[in-house]
Amino acid sequence: MLGSKSGLQKHVNEVALNVKGVHCMIHRFALASKTLPRALYKILEAVVKCVNFVKAGDLNSHPFQNLCRGMDSEYETLLFYSKVRWLSTGDVVTRVFELQGELKLFLEMKGKDDLLSHLLWEPHLAHLADIFEQLNWLNLRLQGKERNVFHHMYCSRAFLGKLQNWQRKVSAGNVAMFENISIVLDEIEEGHLLDPSLKNEIIQHLKSL
Repeated sequence: MLGSKSGLQKHVNEVALNVKGVHCMIHRFALASKTLPRALYKILEAVVKCVNFVKAGDLNSHPFQNLCRGMDSEYETLLFYSKVRWLSTGDVVTRVFELQGELKLFLEMKGKDDLLSHLLWEPHLAHLADIFEQLNWLNLRLQGKERNVFHHMYCSRAFLGKLQNWQRKVSAGNVAMFENISIVLDEIEEGHLLDPSLKNEIIQHLKSL
């Protein structure tokens, strides 16, 4: 509808040569939010593989649902990942993080050692859940009625300021602004100590964003 070859942009340019067409800011934001360092991208791939295995058919999805129900879990199903839906990544990662105990147990019961080998990433998964939650929050703020370029620029600049502030805090070993990873570190015996390799990955991710 808005194409430069035969859509609205073409018809507008026929009468107003100086008019320029650009992609929606939300679309560009969505592309930028897909930027992930290689190590974190592997974690996301492992999450998607686990979700696809559980939801591949009734032989897996129903037993997993029964397992969650028997453990009185808050949720009983995982969510499918879809590249088309911009907000799905955060929803999928958050749900896996919330059901990681049930998911580990289910994969052990199924003898999926190949998938279990990727499940030693609680802090990494927690970071993904935290950062995608923030990205989804920004995405939703950019949508809706009475949203214009000034509102978009205000939200984007405010978020960039947050990213820079988070970089400084993570460099100092402070992750209090990330709820999920703080919970995970509290459960580790060393207590509140951020692994140096994970710290570098988080900083690299924030810089890339």
